[in-house]
Order: sequence, then C-alpha cells, then structure tokens
Amino acid sequence: MFEKLLKAVRDAYDADILLYVGSIDRPFDDHFIARCKAYKKRPNVLLVLTTLGGDPNAAYRIARCLQEEYGINRGNGDQPDVEPKDAGKFYLFVDSRCKSAGTILATGATHLIMSDFAELGPIDVQLRKGDEVGERSSSLTPMHAIESIRDLSIKYFEDCFKELRFNQDLLFGTKGASEIATRMATSLFGEIFSQIDPMRVAEFDRAMRIASEYGSRLGANHLKPGGLARLVAAYPTHGFVIDRKEATEIFKSVEKPSKDLVTLGEFVREHWEPKHLTTPEPLLLALTIPKLDHEDDEEAPVVDGAQPAAGAVES
Repeated sequence: MFEKLLKAVRDAYDADILLYVGSIDRPFDDHFIARCKAYKKRPNVLLVLTTLGGDPNAAYRIARCLQEEYGINRGNGDQPDVEPKDAGKFYLFVDSRCKSAGTILATGATHLIMSDFAELGPIDVQLRKGDEVGERSSSLTPMHAIESIRDLSIKYFEDCFKELRFNQDLLFGTKGASEIATRMATSLFGEIFSQIDPMRVAEFDRAMRIASEYGSRLGANHLKPGGLARLVAAYPTHGFVIDRKEATEIFKSVEKPSKDLVTLGEFVREHWEPKHLTTPEPLLLALTIPKLDHEDDEEAPVVDGAQPAAGAVES
C-alpha cells in the first residue's frame, strides 16, 4: 500500500515529506511556502524534487523557507561547519532530473540523496532571446564567446609574430614583427568584437551573479570549497549531467536512498513525472498525512482527504 510506503519513508528519516514535480516558478513558490508552514509536524523535511529548472528567485524562496522552518543553519555563525543540536535536517531526494533552478534549491539541503537515475545540472540561468519568440539562451554563452575570441586572437597574434620574426625569408625585427602582428590581429578580430553587445553581456553577467549569490547564501555550509564556482561556470552546456559520483565532489553530504525511498521514486517517475514535468503548472503535494484514492488509482494518494482532478492538492 502506498500509505505504508510513505509511513516507512517518513519514519526512516523522521521527516515531513513534500513533493514537487515540474517547473519552479511563481506563484508556485508561494503555494509551496504555505504548504510547508501548514503541514510541518516533524523535526526534519524530505523534499522529493523533479524539475527542469525555472525561476532562480522562486527556487531561493523555497529553499530558504525550508531552512527557516526546520532550523537549518541556525545559530552557527561562529562555527559554520557545526550544527546546533536542535537543528533540523533538509533531505533533498533526486530520482530523475533536477536542473538549473533545481540545483540552486539543492544547494540549501543538508543531505542530498541521489538514486541511480538522478542527475543534477549546472546553475546556468537561461534568458529569453530578444529577437526570438519562446527561445532562451544560456547566460554563459556570451562569456564563452568572448573567451573563445580572445584566445583565438592571442593565438593568431603569436603565430603571426613568430612567422614574421623567425621565418628565414622575412626576418623582421622584434618591434616590426610585433607591430605588424598587432595590426593584423586587430583588423581581423576587431570586427568580430564590435558585434558583441555590451549591454547584453552585462545582462547575462548579472543573471549569473544572481544565481551565484543565491547559491552562496543557501549553500555556505553544504557545499565543498569551490563547489559553487564549479556549478556556476565549470560546465560547457546547460544540460550537462552531474551524477551522484560527481555530486560528491561538490556537496558535502551525498548519499544513496533507502529501499523504500527508491520505491517512492519509482512511483513518482511512472505516475507523476510524465504529466507534470513539462507543463506550466507543477505538481505540489504534502505527503505528511497520506490517504489512498481507490477510485482513481489504487496507488495514488489523496492528501488530507481532497481529490482534485489532477491528483494533486493545490494551494
């Protein structure tokens, strides 16, 4: 029975169980916060999260709410690595995809639980393209473009200088070779650099700083040294897979799920993920007091006696 499974997971982690499947956006952060405050019953919290990303502001608010409600990071300003005895635990269970804004949320967890199917992603904020409808681009793209052009221009200058200075048929002096190589590199790459919009670069840079600042505030005690910088800028693509093994190099506490939690993850992947992962409205459930909906699906819970059409309890 699904109810038995939830009780087993709840008791194993001594935690309230919350479920979020879908895009992390507003106003659903408000719905989540209201749900969290209304159903807090245990000292710890376990969030089952599946998301492709969303709004970093919403992700921050959700993570901060969980930290405050369950006493995460409380009273440890002098010794950031020492948790007070009454501090709660924030377990984040990932059994599928947890990308972008989901990774920001994950930085706030005290314990990251990842199954064999789990994958995190870089904290790579996606911004809308100004000239395209419905398309987004990575905030790292212009930075990588500038770095690539810079590296190419330096290499071009070096090759030209060496050819002019040391080619037996040319044998320019050092000053002459340097001046000619500089003019050639400037002529070739100056036009390319002139096409870069500094305002757009500043916009992307600000977006990355926002994500970085949120991660710094949430994960100061839960990320290894250099972990945040790695999540923000070390990966080449938005969809890059960070599996459990690599996550141990970034987060301080990464563990495998219990057998019952694995079963719960399998249920979420089969019954809820396909419908809610790519729709505008996420599935948000508080599973602290589970009941069963025998009419719709023997295995699907009805929370607090409610039975909405989507199988979820909306705020």
